[in-house]
Amino acid sequence: MLGPRARGAAVLAVGALGVAACGGEGDAVESLGQRREAVVAPLAQAYCSITVQTKGVKSMEEDYLPRVITCENGGANLQALKAQAIAARSVAYYAIATSGSICDSQGCQVYTCGAQPQAKHYQAVQETAGMYLSYASMLTYGFYVAGDSAVQPPGCKDVGGTTTKYITYNQGKTGTGVTQTTLGWVGPPGYGQNRGCMGQWGARCLENNNGYDYVQILRFYYGDDIQILKAPGPCTQTCTPSTEVCNGVDDDCDGEVDEGGVCGQAPIGYLDSAGCDSVVGWTQDPDEPSKSIDVHLYFGGPSGSGATGKGFLANVNRSDLCSALGSCEHGFEVAPPLSLFDGASHPVHAYGIDSQGGSNAELGSSPRALSCVAEIPQGVRRHVSSEASYDAWRLDAFWDELPLDDAQIETLPEGPALAAEPTLVRADDGSTEVWLVDGALRRHVPSPAAMSAWRFVFGDVVEKPAAEVLALTQGPPLRPRPVTVRHDDGRVELIDSPLSGGGSGGFGGGTVGSGGSGGSKNGNSQSSAVLEGDSGCSCRLPRSRTGSGWWSLAALGALFARRRRRHDRH
Repeated sequence: MLGPRARGAAVLAVGALGVAACGGEGDAVESLGQRREAVVAPLAQAYCSITVQTKGVKSMEEDYLPRVITCENGGANLQALKAQAIAARSVAYYAIATSGSICDSQGCQVYTCGAQPQAKHYQAVQETAGMYLSYASMLTYGFYVAGDSAVQPPGCKDVGGTTTKYITYNQGKTGTGVTQTTLGWVGPPGYGQNRGCMGQWGARCLENNNGYDYVQILRFYYGDDIQILKAPGPCTQTCTPSTEVCNGVDDDCDGEVDEGGVCGQAPIGYLDSAGCDSVVGWTQDPDEPSKSIDVHLYFGGPSGSGATGKGFLANVNRSDLCSALGSCEHGFEVAPPLSLFDGASHPVHAYGIDSQGGSNAELGSSPRALSCVAEIPQGVRRHVSSEASYDAWRLDAFWDELPLDDAQIETLPEGPALAAEPTLVRADDGSTEVWLVDGALRRHVPSPAAMSAWRFVFGDVVEKPAAEVLALTQGPPLRPRPVTVRHDDGRVELIDSPLSGGGSGGFGGGTVGSGGSGGSKNGNSQSSAVLEGDSGCSCRLPRSRTGSGWWSLAALGALFARRRRRHDRH
């Protein structure tokens, strides 16, 4: 498979902008033009075919782009290939809009190189179908060059190679602060056609070593405010034969756009990481782009395999999604099941759940491997007195049980036995704090995320006279999630904070596992229901929604309201 090629990607307009072409690593770049020919964006329609000079008319998505990214950066992995596909599509769209055709060379883009596209090349094009770069109501030309094959993490910035001077590093830059590349016409500050140049070796480094997805790669080179737009058209829809008739979609996959009904697209998204702190990613339904939708996570196998799954609302506000998707609240951040902290590698599959009950979709980079080793958390162990008490606390062996042996468990001091069932109260003075009554102590339930992790619901909360609530000594806040251990003889204990007074929560300064690369910890995705023993669909999944902060009384009822969904189809 060919490595990244040194190339110009700079035929901005024949007769309008000068050609900046470079062939091999040592080739000189021609003088630059001084005129511009802007292409207005968003585009009204996707270009589904392209005329390649001396080669004829080619299908844009099924033939041309898979071959181009194979020739230009074929050895890259999926995220760098997706970034390459979007840049290459932007180049192709510009050539069609301004010249009507494109050449087959390093001065334009290489279509013919003798290498055949593989599955990952087709996947990268399909998953970015119709996507192109844009800024300031212009089609942004996707400049890219090979750069330095010896680029090193963590910076992934090029230092050698004859094309390195054209690469721009625009991460964190916006507006007029973005550096344009001298490969093209350098316009006025904020000019939307030239927003920089991508380095192909650097793109590989960003994915392989820093875990960047294609959006992050593109922003690294073209600026934080680069827009990734999607042109509408039959070739940019993922075609799956359907009995439903959707206007503007090729429902029967015969190559013709059908009429009638409502257009339905499958969810999109990406599983960023599966770490010991959290499983992180995002998902969006293009049919309702501003709506937060559900994600289903399966641990140990795909949907339908019998693996245990659980549904979450993907509503974490992520700034990196705002311009890329047009709205921000599509992230999810989920604590992984503690029972899997056994040192083995467990696949994690993620599915976006269609907001209109249509077909669901497995997210990009799914599955990922979860590999964590249990460590002894700090705290005390509190005996769970019976199976009835275990059920009353809604404890779950799969999610809550850390696999420690008896010797490890017994290194922790014993604390008081756990109450037979939880008692949740709220003062009647208008305050919104929810407290767990623990003996003579009241312990603050610190957030909606903790409320959900402990599987408490608003209906469990009893309003009490404020004087009665405040008469209880304030103890340490409830920990973010329950952590249990099981002895060889079957006894179950909850690992908790010492109850001698206030505390900082968390895990008492300790950890429960290591080995993963979790994401940030400030999200508010909430779990809703376990999908155990799945037999092919996650059916009628109840879920709970959250806001961005602690709740008002009115919001509490809605927050934990359970709603029924249609059957899911993965």
